[in-house]
Amino acid sequence: MHYIFSKMKYLIITTVVVLIIFFYFGVFSPLKTELEESLNQNFKNSVSITEINVENKFSRYKEGAESLSSRTMIRNKLKEYNEKDISLQELKDYTQAKYSDGVKVLENIVSAFRITEGEVIANWGEKDFEIFSSYINYDNQTTEIKILQDNYFIIINSMIKKDNIKLGNDIVVFNFKPLMNKINEQKTDCEIVYSEKKIENLETDKLIIDYRRLLNTNYWLKSKISKDKLYYTLNKLAFKIIGGFLFLLLIIATAFSKTLTTTSKKIITELEEKVEKITEISETDDMLGIYNRSKFFDVLKSEIYRSRRYENNLSLIMFDVDRFKNINDEYGHLVGDKVLKKTTEIINSQIRELDLFARYGGDEFMILNPETKLNDAVKLAERVRKKIENTDFAEVKDVSCSFGVAELKVEDDIDSLLKRLDDALYKAKEKRNKVYYFKD
Repeated sequence: MHYIFSKMKYLIITTVVVLIIFFYFGVFSPLKTELEESLNQNFKNSVSITEINVENKFSRYKEGAESLSSRTMIRNKLKEYNEKDISLQELKDYTQAKYSDGVKVLENIVSAFRITEGEVIANWGEKDFEIFSSYINYDNQTTEIKILQDNYFIIINSMIKKDNIKLGNDIVVFNFKPLMNKINEQKTDCEIVYSEKKIENLETDKLIIDYRRLLNTNYWLKSKISKDKLYYTLNKLAFKIIGGFLFLLLIIATAFSKTLTTTSKKIITELEEKVEKITEISETDDMLGIYNRSKFFDVLKSEIYRSRRYENNLSLIMFDVDRFKNINDEYGHLVGDKVLKKTTEIINSQIRELDLFARYGGDEFMILNPETKLNDAVKLAERVRKKIENTDFAEVKDVSCSFGVAELKVEDDIDSLLKRLDDALYKAKEKRNKVYYFKD
């Protein structure tokens, strides 16, 4: 009997060892590897979204500096000085207050300086120009971007031109440290680095480093995460489960598989929810709360495919605010932003849930109308046009919009459809406050 029990003991031990080996190499290890690959991909996706957010912010800084350089009244006064019609002191006296008004509306602004012939004729902010002077190229022919990595300042060097004559430079300094702090609240460590050569991504046994070029400059977004941090939850869970499995043997083998599967799904779900939230931010215009140009093109492609497949109608409305540049120049960008927000509210109140409303760029907008014929889209555009025309915009009187309307044709691709739509808007803007479409 002792011999039988001894054999049974060895048999049980052998069975347990075989089960452990089978479970580890046949179930746990492949599942853990697959989950690690999924976490790696989620990391890369989150870096892509961070890249979009950083580039969008830098683009807004660049647009803000260029809009400051294009302000008509103080630019004209600079032209008068260039032509020796006024003195330097007269130029400074005229420019300072108006320049400060234009600068204060810019987001994350630190300092701004208007330079001509080596002279600072207007400035805003507490920083001394000498801090930044060594980074400035006064012979630039395009807007230049310089980043000071130590303190997360971005310097935008925007030309001031009139009649193809360069009159000076606007040096605008922004602080993007709040953006980087917000990004680094996640597990990923991000920083901006400079390199004139392409930087290859790096992955070791302990580290993943991903580089993304920003706005076709020599600045790169460097995103770094240790695998211990990336896999922390997974590794912690695996240790507990394997320990429990060794104590509870065959019973825990079944429980382990279910627990690991459930937990892995939970981890992936949490990460996907975070990615989805960041994706939503990257697809939305942060001022107006509607979709941006990138999201519009994604939906347009899918709607064209759906229209072809199910033989449904598809129409597009493109519009912009008449004389919007004049509104910005006369009333300032804050009032211009209020006009865009009010216009957005009007559009949202007039379209269906099925429709997609997106900011195409600046004061240009798109309304995508699935399952809609041309005539119905024209009626919608006309209804919206009248609604805007009859709305009180408080500070600005007689706000109106011009609309172009087009319907997808059998022979259309995206380029031809948007070309016909843009041509229609161009026709509408010849008279302004009109709806125009090309009849078949």
